[in-house]
Amino acid sequence: NLEEAQVWALAFVRGYNHEHKHRNLKFVSPAERHAGVDRAIFQPRIAVYEKAQARNPERWSRNTRNWSLPDEVWLNRPAAEPAHIQSEAA
Repeated sequence: NLEEAQVWALAFVRGYNHEHKHRNLKFVSPAERHAGVDRAIFQPRIAVYEKAQARNPERWSRNTRNWSLPDEVWLNRPAAEPAHIQSEAA
């Protein structure tokens, strides 16, 4: 029924946004990224990777994981306006 579907959808969205760690967000939740705490989460991760690499450099054939994030992250980036629309607006 409708009420059960709404309860399920709310639980799914909460889990997706607050619990699930997203690969494209470098394994933080969208809520953590939106709140701006993602960089604070990365600092200990970076330290762990650097310490592990320093202790056992032979285990690392390449650099450690790249924890840098772009300033913007989009799920569905809006398409850029065509040039003719931009020129008409000017």
